[in-house]
Amino acid sequence: MHTAQVAIRIDHPATGEPVDTEEELRQLLAWFRYEDAFRGQVRLDTLPTTPHQMGAGWVDAIVGGVSSGAAGALVASVIAWVERRRTRDKGGAVTIEFSTDDGKQLRLSCDSTTAAAELLDQVRTFFDDPNVGADE
Repeated sequence: MHTAQVAIRIDHPATGEPVDTEEELRQLLAWFRYEDAFRGQVRLDTLPTTPHQMGAGWVDAIVGGVSSGAAGALVASVIAWVERRRTRDKGGAVTIEFSTDDGKQLRLSCDSTTAAAELLDQVRTFFDDPNVGADE
């Protein structure tokens, strides 16, 4: 089983830039607390910004570490949460970024039209683990 760091943020629907979505991130974090695999593994944080990015000063991501086994559940949870958000007319995509100690990176973008199977295939390939998402 492999592990990776994960960062999850909500991007503005028009610009794709992170926006001040602290309350929504808090709701997503609360959603994750129902999953045993994430309890104590993820937290709210700020991500470094580039010189041209706005956003310094607010909580703008959920970060933590996940195993390849938990990665599939994380992606499925985000998709379920995005679907729930859609029913409340919230826009924007959720970006999930995985990175490993050896420098591998995977960036996924999930909105209400994203197919779970497509994202899980990308996560399986990234972790080189055919069992990712097998229980989803």
